[in-house]
Amino acid sequence: FELAKDILAKRLSIDAFGFLCDEIAAASLGCSDEAFLILCRSMVNKSLSTARCTCFVRRVILPRVKPLPKTISRVLFMALAHVSYLHPDPVTKGLLVPIIEFDKVSAVHSDILRRLVQTHSKSPGYGELVRDLMQSLADARGSASHTSKASTEARATVLQELLGKIPPS
Repeated sequence: FELAKDILAKRLSIDAFGFLCDEIAAASLGCSDEAFLILCRSMVNKSLSTARCTCFVRRVILPRVKPLPKTISRVLFMALAHVSYLHPDPVTKGLLVPIIEFDKVSAVHSDILRRLVQTHSKSPGYGELVRDLMQSLADARGSASHTSKASTEARATVLQELLGKIPPS
């Protein structure tokens, strides 16, 4: 992880940073959730640009979250919450929206969405988060002719959560 931090400090182009993220993703697939939390805390800080954070979320975090079978560990959720707290917009666009667009949204993905949405329900950009996610839900619903019943139910759970937390206008 120190090598990654050193490379990050050199202000690489976004393409080079994307390559770095691909290498980190490949190396982190076999690591524990605790090591992944350390990685996220090392790589993602307030000074990381929105573009780089979005790249990190899409190329490192999303591949870790997509194949989750049954549950998300507390430690892995802490890693997601850390990144989401510092950079909510990249997490929305790089993780939450792609999860909604999965062909099969599982109960664990629905749980991740619900918990991250709850985490942001009091943040200033919450209205924009809701708008982006609801648009993605509508897009996923309109384009998914082969969506399973479980995916539809998971998306409905997310929609209920969003509608229940829309701030008054």
